[in-house]
Amino acid sequence: KPKLLAQKAVSESTYGPVWVDMTKNDAAKPPSPPQRPGALEQPLPNGVDPRDLEKALPHIYRQALESLPWLFTVASRLRNLCRSTSWSVKTLPRVFYKVHRKYGGNCARLLDVARISLTFDTLSELCLGIDLMLELCRREGAGVPRHKNRLLDDASASDGYRDFLL
Repeated sequence: KPKLLAQKAVSESTYGPVWVDMTKNDAAKPPSPPQRPGALEQPLPNGVDPRDLEKALPHIYRQALESLPWLFTVASRLRNLCRSTSWSVKTLPRVFYKVHRKYGGNCARLLDVARISLTFDTLSELCLGIDLMLELCRREGAGVPRHKNRLLDDASASDGYRDFLL
């Protein structure tokens, strides 16, 4: 119990009132923000309201966990090209925070519950890695995945950190 209380205190201090609001049984669902054109959403079974976290999140976590073998395959095939590889599953407090603050309570818009991280030393290795990942997606019939190029962002605003999300 002391560990749980300590984790609760950390979550409350890290995520502030969002954590408290999201953990209350009687918390009102926030209004949904306007959808931007082309906004992506997780497919949920018919009848599951994406704003009902109690019913929708188990489906989203199941989908994320089912994707881990494929993500492991991608990381395995690219491991010799990368300096490092890692994987993670988004924690529940972070999910609550992101769904509430960024997606207006619509957890179907949460697309990165399971993910891998690949670190490349050079731009040419990164480009080759992207080409190989796109080829793996094509072979699996997944089409072209969504991507976000943050290499051109102002590096001074993030202490030099930049990335490419695929």
